Amino acid sequence: MIVILVAVVGFFKMDRQVVPSESTRPRDNELVAPKDALTPNKIEKPKLKACVVSGCSKQICGEESFITTCEFKEEYACYKSALCERQSDGACDWTVTPELRQCLGSF
Repeated sequence: MIVILVAVVGFFKMDRQVVPSESTRPRDNELVAPKDALTPNKIEKPKLKACVVSGCSKQICGEESFITTCEFKEEYACYKSALCERQSDGACDWTVTPELRQCLGSF
């Protein structure tokens, strides 16, 4: 008799569905993120674009390419061997080396 009672109770427990109450259901205009979307290991830092050299005389270092007027200043020659890269503040700019500083200082 006890075995039959356990089997019947187990059957009813398996068949039972949980329905969320009104207070736990999202509203029609409410967005709900999946539970695993907010875990720390899922958060990725945005990838930064590579820095690009642009301008008619290749004198601009930035995140985007720019079109400039085509004029040439002698100091633009200093940037031919300079390094255009992301700086410690996160912005793209020319890395000021002693060689670049000396070259620009001569104009």
